[in-house]
Amino acid sequence: MRRIVLSAALLMGVGVQAGALQAGVYHLDPPPKYPSDYAQVNALDPIWRVLMHLGELRAVHDAAKAPPQADSLRAAYEKQLAALEARQRHGALTPLERVNLGACLIRMGRYPKARTILEESLRVVPPDHSVYFLLLLNLASAYQEEDALLQRAIDLQTQALRSWPTHFLKWDRWESNWYRHAEHYALTLMRLRQREQIRNQGRAVSELPPLDELFGPIRFVGPSGRYEAGGIVFEQGDRLPADAERIVLQLLLWRPHDLRLNWLYGELLNMRGQVDWAFSVLDFCKQLASNRELRQHHQILREAVPVYKELFGDGTGSGADRRKQALLFWSLAPRGALLAPAIGAAANESGGVAASTDFSLLSEEREPLPERPPPGTEALRSGAALPDWRQLTVSFLTGVVVTILGMLQWRQWRRHRRMDSPAPSPTPEHFVSK
Repeated sequence: MRRIVLSAALLMGVGVQAGALQAGVYHLDPPPKYPSDYAQVNALDPIWRVLMHLGELRAVHDAAKAPPQADSLRAAYEKQLAALEARQRHGALTPLERVNLGACLIRMGRYPKARTILEESLRVVPPDHSVYFLLLLNLASAYQEEDALLQRAIDLQTQALRSWPTHFLKWDRWESNWYRHAEHYALTLMRLRQREQIRNQGRAVSELPPLDELFGPIRFVGPSGRYEAGGIVFEQGDRLPADAERIVLQLLLWRPHDLRLNWLYGELLNMRGQVDWAFSVLDFCKQLASNRELRQHHQILREAVPVYKELFGDGTGSGADRRKQALLFWSLAPRGALLAPAIGAAANESGGVAASTDFSLLSEEREPLPERPPPGTEALRSGAALPDWRQLTVSFLTGVVVTILGMLQWRQWRRHRRMDSPAPSPTPEHFVSK
């Protein structure tokens, strides 16, 4: 049921253009859902909850097809927008409310109106006001929706970063530093898209362009040199900053309709082993746009998801096959380097066999005991109860290993005893014979 709801949330706002691009959208008094984007990025929420919130943000846009529910984020934005526009008609908007009004209009996809409001705000709000840089950032976000205004958006973004205040009362130091850090990457993304726009020279693009080189030329390939489910070769992963996933998530919260950012987020999820959620994100992108590399990665993850679910369940451990996990980890474990000769290797292999054969012996999640058969059944009357062959096999193998280990230990003890015993002293008869 949760997967069905998540799929519906991911597909909200499918009518929005795939190339939509926005800088940071700052809303200092957002409808009650999360206290801020900063809290959402740093909350360490499960991935399914993050994807649900992205779907809710897409549904705020006017292009979303689903009608808003009474308790939805879209309904909360509509209510807040009506209150702010009423204050605007009475000329009672404060600078902070102008920031929020621009953010509401951008979130709902009403970019021309947002540009008009924010341009007027920059004329009436003094440049030394504490929220002036947020007006610049929101206006840059509204400008980016038109290719002809992309250079103006870059100029506003650069101006906002230069005028970033040392202290801002609405944020603590860490939140302010994080937003400024993410905005530098937003500026990098604007410049990458502008270069791409110049190369295309206005020509129509037949398919979704490749991933943006936001962190440089990264190839999401495994040790084999090809794309693999659940990992990336060390040489490529080392090129990514430690906070790469958080940065992309922050940009996604500002521009949830950008398919190339969604695609990049899916690749980062796959890189850290979240194969099922990476497939969900790439599946969302593939349904809205086509790209040869995206289709190839989508197919590889599709084939890997059943195996991943069988080993790890739904990502929380539910439905996972513990014995298959133990067999997989035992088969991949290094051998020989740190083990004692003979005895250590034998103990390691026997332990792996025992764990993969009956993992319930090592797990707290034991299988429930079978119900006692009712008295008077044929099995009890005849005494012909069948033995538990699995338990007998494990017991037999354990006995063999213990016996071998005991024999090896006895031989080692005998060898040390012969070496430690003193040589016999010469007898009198020895000298007489001489």
